[in-house]
Amino acid sequence: MKIESERVNDRFFKGRMWNTTVLAISENEWQARKKSD
Repeated sequence: MKIESERVNDRFFKGRMWNTTVLAISENEWQARKKSD
């Protein structure tokens, strides 16, 4: 049971990391596009 909850926590943490990374990348893209206009 403990291992199962650890796996869920790990997946949740990875999901949050992934979302943060994607947001940071898309924000950088947005800034670059605004500058090139």
